[in-house]
Amino acid sequence: MDFILKNVIWNRQVLYRSTYLCLHLGRNLDGIHYAMSFLETWQKKQQGNDMDYLKYYAKDKDVVIIGGGDTGCDCIATSLRQGAKSITTFEILPPPPPTRAANNPWPTWPKVFKMDYGHEEVELKFGRDPRIFNIKSTFIQEDKI
Repeated sequence: MDFILKNVIWNRQVLYRSTYLCLHLGRNLDGIHYAMSFLETWQKKQQGNDMDYLKYYAKDKDVVIIGGGDTGCDCIATSLRQGAKSITTFEILPPPPPTRAANNPWPTWPKVFKMDYGHEEVELKFGRDPRIFNIKSTFIQEDKI
């Protein structure tokens, strides 16, 4: 499945979990940020620091998060709490099976489908899991308005 993710300056926020992706996928475009910068800025704002946080603010934006894991989930939940219009996250891997596969026996870490807190919260608000699986992000094309 191919997606062309268009970066609309005032309507979209793209958050990257990986430094490698940021440097290679449109880091120079407006609205594309490192996940850790997004999370750190919001935490500092929540602690009462007087700072400019609006460039990282997800309110009324369509947020796309490239990558998963704990950091991706934190970006999902933070975007939701900030009032994002929509939240989608791209996962490079296929969805795991609902139960352990034969090649994933105990005591190895169970590779099974799970909903983390951020996924559950988005599903409650928007009626869908925010994850899209089997997505390899290779470029971002800027809108020319």
